[in-house]
Amino acid sequence: MPNFVYKQEKLLQAFKNLKDLYSKIPETEGCLEHINLLPGSNGNCGGFCCSIQYCQLLYCEFLHIWDEILKKWESDEVVELIEAALRNYFNNTPIKGCILFNKEDKKCKIYDFRPLSCYCYGITPDGEFNNRLKMLKEKHSEWSAFFREQCKYLKCNNVVTKEMLDEWWCELSNIEKSIGIEEKYINDDMEGTYRAFHDHLLLYLLPIQQFENLSHVKEHGTIEEKEQIIFAITNIFKKTFEKIKNVP
Repeated sequence: MPNFVYKQEKLLQAFKNLKDLYSKIPETEGCLEHINLLPGSNGNCGGFCCSIQYCQLLYCEFLHIWDEILKKWESDEVVELIEAALRNYFNNTPIKGCILFNKEDKKCKIYDFRPLSCYCYGITPDGEFNNRLKMLKEKHSEWSAFFREQCKYLKCNNVVTKEMLDEWWCELSNIEKSIGIEEKYINDDMEGTYRAFHDHLLLYLLPIQQFENLSHVKEHGTIEEKEQIIFAITNIFKKTFEKIKNVP
């Protein structure tokens, strides 16, 4: 992802525009009524989607979520999130789960300011979603059993069309461009800004050289080396937050 400097006033306007965009998406129901029960119990899901899969989001959405987290979370929670991001990054399988999903109470930790992809999950037209699902299964054939169709319990009073999805994505892309991201980077390529939250977080927090070292260990490091790095980095941020707390 490219390095760039954004202006604070543009970022605040982008956050407002994101909220306006999310407000246009039809409300849904059915998720919370089924998510708390164990899979297979009366046909419930137990949060399968968020505990196995993870969403992708643009950089402006990540910054919006990160801003809310820093305002509302305790420092210990933030450190735990950083540790979870490192563990997800070092996981070389496509089965990672979302680090913003609380597996104990089956609730999203950022539900009120979740990204567009989460809003659209369950209400995307089946043809559109199933095409993506097919490509995902072909790309990770050995893990295909873990990739499912959209949640059948989630209901929406409005019919969502592909044209509506395209319109929302276009609006989201314009918000991304408004903070200084060039259009050529608004994709899920290696250098793109459409990526997992855990990737965004590590790219945001770590110097580029340190992130490159992480990438090397991800591919070639032992379990012990990965654990050492996770401990070292989380300990640095823990001490940093403690210092901030102790400032008069």
